[in-house]
Amino acid sequence: MAAAVLGDQGRAGELIAEARDVARFVTAGSNHHRLAFEPTNVALHEVGTLVALGDNGRAVKVADEIGGERLHTLRKERRAALLVDTARACSQVGNRDEALRRLLAAEQVAAPEVRCRPVAQATIADMLHRSRGMPALSLARLAERAGVRP
Repeated sequence: MAAAVLGDQGRAGELIAEARDVARFVTAGSNHHRLAFEPTNVALHEVGTLVALGDNGRAVKVADEIGGERLHTLRKERRAALLVDTARACSQVGNRDEALRRLLAAEQVAAPEVRCRPVAQATIADMLHRSRGMPALSLARLAERAGVRP
């Protein structure tokens, strides 16, 4: 994530690939030494990394490949964070309806992740700002619950 935030796409890709290689030897859903290092968590960090690098289409694709039992082994907060990250990616490529759907799903999973997490609030604010005319009622209500002002 640090390499991605610095815009170092090459290094971020190398580190994610290395983490993915190591995670192959860790049982999915395990939490050795409370590190939460396992294949699904690596995939979640890959999504966050891709969003930070602006590779939003690929971020959504990777996120959508994490499904079923893999997703349900995660803590609620991690599932909601994934939904928030993919909502941000969807919004950045102009798919605001899907972004809103994912934000609302994240709120259902773990409301504080949407209402208190700065990246979620920034995504909501951006969606409000880019709304033509009045924002969708569900977006306006979500913004109100999250304390985001238009």
